[in-house]
Amino acid sequence: MSRPESKNVFYFPHYTKTTIELDLIEHKYNSEGYKAYYRLQEIVADADYHRLSLATEDEKDMFDLGMNCKQEVVDDVIRILLDRGRIDRELWENESVIWMQDFVDTLKPVYVNRRKPLPDKNIVSTCSNTEKRKEKKTKEKKSRVEDGSLLPLDEYQKLYPDKDLTTLQSKYFARNNATHDGAIKWCEREFKTKPMIFDKTPRGFYKAWCSKCGQRELPNDMYKLNKGSECCRVEYLNHDPKNKHRK
Repeated sequence: MSRPESKNVFYFPHYTKTTIELDLIEHKYNSEGYKAYYRLQEIVADADYHRLSLATEDEKDMFDLGMNCKQEVVDDVIRILLDRGRIDRELWENESVIWMQDFVDTLKPVYVNRRKPLPDKNIVSTCSNTEKRKEKKTKEKKSRVEDGSLLPLDEYQKLYPDKDLTTLQSKYFARNNATHDGAIKWCEREFKTKPMIFDKTPRGFYKAWCSKCGQRELPNDMYKLNKGSECCRVEYLNHDPKNKHRK
């Protein structure tokens, strides 16, 4: 199962040098203004794609609970940041969305580490189009399966990750009467299992697990590896059967 897409961040840079906006807010509201300034950024950091929507009453109520500051302070902080260009005025006036481009830019290292593009203020429409493409692809795949049409080769490889499918296209796909069901039967009957690769410890022992009980063992040569587990006398696996992602 793939990891869910991360739509927010758990931290952001808190620079020691203040900004002109923060100086003004602190001058007017002291510690309450300082709190509102950074609490707003915390909520933006936690918002999906850093678009903080206040379009509905529920969203406004949750925002007020999260800010936990005097309403007049929060309203004036937003006004100051709008006037200074720190909050995108177009999104705020048209969609009641708080978008802080300079703040999002400070998160670039996080998204570089994730190998994902930095969110932009039009991310909602982009994501919507992506979801529509995925939905269309899923429907097309389901339709092909239902009418018996062949899937692309990589789809069969996903179904049989431990099978060698290198000859499927040349030996079966080329048939005039090739079907999806036939390809599945071909995979089950004809293909050889890929050789299992075992990692080694720094001292040269093979990392192996009993395929029956899951006990980890360290055979020191190919003879013992091929002989199977000492505990149950069955073949080894190259991963813990209780946790396929751990070796």
